[in-house]
Amino acid sequence: VFSTIAYNGITKVLGTIALEVFV
Repeated sequence: VFSTIAYNGITKVLGTIALEVFV
């Protein structure tokens, strides 16, 4: 079971990677 904190952490990491790739 993924907690909200873990889910937000993963989303933040993926978002950061996406920003680095597109920028």
